[in-house]
Amino acid sequence: MINTYLDSVLDKSYFINFLKISIFSLKKNNEVKESKYWWEETIDFNTAWKDNTWPEFDKQIREMNKLLKKQSAKLIVVIFPIGSQINYDSEAPDFDYIVKPQGKVTYYCNKHNIPVLDLFTYFQEHNNLSLYEDGLHLSSYGHSLSGEIIEEFILENL
Repeated sequence: MINTYLDSVLDKSYFINFLKISIFSLKKNNEVKESKYWWEETIDFNTAWKDNTWPEFDKQIREMNKLLKKQSAKLIVVIFPIGSQINYDSEAPDFDYIVKPQGKVTYYCNKHNIPVLDLFTYFQEHNNLSLYEDGLHLSSYGHSLSGEIIEEFILENL
């Protein structure tokens, strides 16, 4: 909770937030890890694999769609996989778990008749190329490829 001007400044500081995350990561690295996947250990990604977060997503996407329809606009959702997800193929024994967030987003978009584009298969087809700078942020090629795919998807769904 932000109470003062100093709290507000510190909350917006990339450096302070980087330090907080680094300290949290160091603490977590010293603990015994029981998770099989790195994203289960992160406070920002792990929520996508938790069932209790999805009802709120459902509520938010339904509201966004309703607001846009009032403005005669159309909501389209694009799902970007994280880099390590595309290293798994559909034959992996726990593949459904690995792509659980994509499945949940797709489910809720279909429920509300919202066009959804999951870039997982497209990215997996180009996995031998450098799509990511660091496994999370897209490279120039990743931006270019996703831009082409998204443009085609938008044109198909106008």
